[in-house]
Amino acid sequence: MSLLASGCAAFGVVQQTSKPRKVSPYTLSEPISLLIRQPESKLMASHAATVVSQKKRSKFKNFDEMLKTLGDQPILIDFHASWCGPCRIVQKELEHVRDKIGDKLHVFNIDTERFPSLGTRFQIAALPTLLLFKDGEVIHRIVGVETADEIMRQVGDFI
Repeated sequence: MSLLASGCAAFGVVQQTSKPRKVSPYTLSEPISLLIRQPESKLMASHAATVVSQKKRSKFKNFDEMLKTLGDQPILIDFHASWCGPCRIVQKELEHVRDKIGDKLHVFNIDTERFPSLGTRFQIAALPTLLLFKDGEVIHRIVGVETADEIMRQVGDFI
């Protein structure tokens, strides 16, 4: 019985798993992959961060380099998970945001299950969470499901 199972057994809850959970091999100093979704493209992943826009494709060594390189415009990042139903709703709303103000704002999706170190670094406690970055710093946080209009209203003060 695992430590988790034995610790919870006192409360009448026993959870046993058949195999140990994998831990991400990535640290913040190593090259990472970002899942990036643009309206006309599919989810993509590679060993270096890849940003796809309608005009060009760029690669970055890590998350911090992406923030530094794209610092000329605000960056809205959707922290989500594939199993999260509300996250799918927000992703559809973000497509409307991209259509309306995509020229003033970079919008990306990051799967927190693939990159748990980023979720930990930015204290993502609930999904979906949207973080707005400017000059490499978090300047605004939106937690939970919001409409495209509400997201644009909240982000509008910063762009």
